[in-house]
Amino acid sequence: MKDKHDEIRLKNEQSKEVTHSFNIADEILTRCYSSLTQYFFDTRFSINSFISAISIRFIVIIKIKMYRGRGRGRGLGASRGRGTSRGRVAVRGRMRGTFRHSRPRSIDTDQLVVPNNTVVDLDINFDPKPFFINANVTIDQHIQAQSTNLSRYLAALFTLRENNVEIGQKAKACVLAAAWCRHDHQLAKNLLRHQKLFTLTEVLKAVTMLDAGRQSRAHEKQLKRLELSNTKPKASKLGKIKNNVDNLNKLKPATGSASGAVARHIRRWTRTLTTQELEYFALHMPTEPWRKLADIVHFNPTKDFPALPWFLPFCFGTPAPADTMVARCRDLTPDNINILLKEFKIPYSHLKQFKDQLNDSSKARIASYEETLDTILWYYEDLQCEEVDKIVSERFQHGEQIHLPYGKLMERLLLLQTLRDTTRLTQSAKANKTALYSNLLSVAEAQLQNIKLPLESPVVVLGDASSSMEVAIRTATILSSFLTAVCSAKLNFFNTKMFLPAFTPKTIEDVLNLALETRATGATANAAGLVPYFDSKEIIKTFIMVTDEEENSNAVLADGTLTRFFKLFMRYREEIYPAKLVFISFLRHQHDKGEMYQKFEIEKVPDVIQFKFNGTRPDLTKIDNLLGLLSTGSAASFDERLQALQNEFQQSDVATVINNLLCKQNDSVEPMEMN
Repeated sequence: MKDKHDEIRLKNEQSKEVTHSFNIADEILTRCYSSLTQYFFDTRFSINSFISAISIRFIVIIKIKMYRGRGRGRGLGASRGRGTSRGRVAVRGRMRGTFRHSRPRSIDTDQLVVPNNTVVDLDINFDPKPFFINANVTIDQHIQAQSTNLSRYLAALFTLRENNVEIGQKAKACVLAAAWCRHDHQLAKNLLRHQKLFTLTEVLKAVTMLDAGRQSRAHEKQLKRLELSNTKPKASKLGKIKNNVDNLNKLKPATGSASGAVARHIRRWTRTLTTQELEYFALHMPTEPWRKLADIVHFNPTKDFPALPWFLPFCFGTPAPADTMVARCRDLTPDNINILLKEFKIPYSHLKQFKDQLNDSSKARIASYEETLDTILWYYEDLQCEEVDKIVSERFQHGEQIHLPYGKLMERLLLLQTLRDTTRLTQSAKANKTALYSNLLSVAEAQLQNIKLPLESPVVVLGDASSSMEVAIRTATILSSFLTAVCSAKLNFFNTKMFLPAFTPKTIEDVLNLALETRATGATANAAGLVPYFDSKEIIKTFIMVTDEEENSNAVLADGTLTRFFKLFMRYREEIYPAKLVFISFLRHQHDKGEMYQKFEIEKVPDVIQFKFNGTRPDLTKIDNLLGLLSTGSAASFDERLQALQNEFQQSDVATVINNLLCKQNDSVEPMEMN
């Protein structure tokens, strides 16, 4: 009998020991879960503690199995009969109940780690360009830069803009958001006056950043409710919410939020939007961004959109009034398009899908009411007819300005030249096209005189004229010839050997004529363009290589050595002069790097840059972005303009300088994206 009592006492002591062990393990694990990062850096706990806690649980579970024994009592712990515990020493009950919902069974540490994408050694006083062209710069870094040297920060922003360097949407949103975070609402107001730089997209992104903290807290509360609920949530749902929290935490600034002051500022901005602008949004733009912005800012439909009180309800699904252009034109069809054009001045951007149904009378009406000549010329191939040519020439003669980017102007000139010389036209139609061509040519020549590229001279342009360039040869030749004229450079073409152009282009018309004459033939030996300068030991400081980078043949040096471009260029740098190299690459896919450029990138060769064109659909409008890249690539030129503009911001107030910049602004279209 005594032995039996001793056995019962021993097992009760073991049960207490088990419960105590679980309590210790639970305390460690609970602290770990509640703040994993704090856990790892807390001096009271270490990785060994964490491992020990898990080990205790496993050992205890094994012990339970050992001393439960067999039969009805199974260890004489809590009864296996009815009730909540059912002989599980209250431990398994806790595991299945509250404890399970207080934290997940497994901890995904990857979800708790925020990648560090910040740019190291970022200094607004040293090099301000990365703030606007590097996608990894955070809003907190923008806040720091504005606080440190606002005049230099703004000067860099507008200098890049002047050089047609594409500034990413995230960077522009960060500029706005940082101003609001610093409570510099006057700066934000002045920035929003630059409507081509800061649009609805940037405003929404900026407000989303400021509202990220609130959204993150809301998701965390939702996550907590799901974890504490009696119904087990799906792992995919929990993962999605955690992912949202992580993304929002990356967006939110360290200081600042979508406060009432910010909301009032945005409402004042929407009150300045005109009827034409709001009608354009209603016709052409998705309404979802406005709904998202309204959820944060809480617009009043009448007070905040006085120009068009029905606009906000329209964004939330209410039809536009029946007698408005928006209501009538949302139901455009091929049958009613020409009829409605007699009644309404519909923006051509809304009519593009019906370009084949437009008659000459409708095209002429569009040419007469479009606000700028740029729109008509941009879509000239859709609208061209004799009457449109007359209207455009008349508007130009009456003093209206053409502000197309230089690259687009070149493309329009080439199109007009081709239509004039290769299409059967009446005498009067040909005369009208010639007159329009002459008008555009004078604009392009004037722009050419103002383009200065600060490249180190002498400059050589090497144009790829091999058969693989057949699709892009015309664009490549225009680029090569244009750069030759701007930089007073030497121009060579190559396939398997180097050859000179039919003539050296000096004017816009020379550039266009040479583009029509040059043909693509033969294999590709890029080194062939470099051979004459290597053999003669001639010093060239900048080489511009216009190519598809599909090098498939060797070039032959004077001593009979066979070589490829990379090897020969490295020899040229070592033996003759450390020249700079610019690749203008016509690649098949947007994200390709180019075989030749990659070799220089892998070896980390300095002073080698690349600008990419689509090899199957080359776009001349990107010439302006190319010029921006080449201009900013010259530190002396960029810094000179940057310093001048910085001095203006220091000596005058921001509003005055931005107003002057807007007055000088002569580009009426958005720059294309630069890769």
